[in-house]
Amino acid sequence: MDVWIDVQTPKEVHYFNALRDRLLQASHRVIVTARDYDHIHELLQMYNVDHTIVGRHGGKSLAGKLKASLEREKDLYGLFEQRPLPDYCVSLASPEASRVSFGLDIKSVVSIDAPHAEAVCRLTLPLASYVIAPACIGRQSLTRFGVRDDILTQYDGVDEVAWIRGFDPDPKVPNSLGLKDGKYVVIRTEEAWASYLLKFDMLTESQPLIQSILDEAPEYSVVVFPRYPEQSKFLKDLFGDRIIVPDGAVDAPSLMAYATLVMSGGGTMDREACLMGVPAISFFPLKMPEVEAFLMERGFPIRYSGDVGEASREALKTLKSASSSPISRTKVDNMLNELENPIDKILELFD
Repeated sequence: MDVWIDVQTPKEVHYFNALRDRLLQASHRVIVTARDYDHIHELLQMYNVDHTIVGRHGGKSLAGKLKASLEREKDLYGLFEQRPLPDYCVSLASPEASRVSFGLDIKSVVSIDAPHAEAVCRLTLPLASYVIAPACIGRQSLTRFGVRDDILTQYDGVDEVAWIRGFDPDPKVPNSLGLKDGKYVVIRTEEAWASYLLKFDMLTESQPLIQSILDEAPEYSVVVFPRYPEQSKFLKDLFGDRIIVPDGAVDAPSLMAYATLVMSGGGTMDREACLMGVPAISFFPLKMPEVEAFLMERGFPIRYSGDVGEASREALKTLKSASSSPISRTKVDNMLNELENPIDKILELFD
């Protein structure tokens, strides 16, 4: 069986590498395509994944997004014009892969944990052959986009279980950045150019968080992962060498495993952190996502502060009480083992 995996974000490198490993173990053939965006190419190289870069991020404007998407669809189609078609395409709601799969009659498996990304959902879910989603996302949040009950599979967990369960962090990663274990904070900026955030006229709201830690907790180093070159330049110009902005790809899960605190304006990194027992704070600009709420209810060390000022206060409170761990790693591992792995659900579709 041939499976085509399309990668659009760094999260998907980790997620689909776990799927790829399982597929290869079962002697299936895997084709990986990826968008040119945010160190994806370097991360795939880090995992020794053969892949083809197709297309790019369309930037902030709607016209730029449309043009980049149309060009990427055409180039993805071109890949399969002179070769046998795969049996399945798997993506985390890739509009281009979904459209090409639909047009070429390739079975499309769409994994989704962000129903707030309405534009993406409208472009992918109605075309899907199968949809995989966390059970904490209400079925109506997905069926409103045209997903039929008979193609929807939900699981009692989150995407990040796929690569965090059993993960063995590399202690050399923080050392390579000159960091001391337990003496640094990791911050991931929000996805300011996502279609669901375009109404907010912002480049990043992370600067007050960074400033408060530098001013009030100077004993902690601050590592920042911007999403776009513009965010990186803005923060480097503002803070200079007071912060660390990695120039290349980094094994982020290993880095976060030894951090004191992780903060994210998106979702993946705060969820990865809390599944490893590292305190995490989400400052996602919209309402609290269902996935974060689910993890909070399960007792993982994650909090949501949609207001940046509140997030700053929560961060300082966490850093000042960092010596008293909120939860043991053994307990977190036990809680993690109770969650379902989405990769298992995807593989069941191939049986």
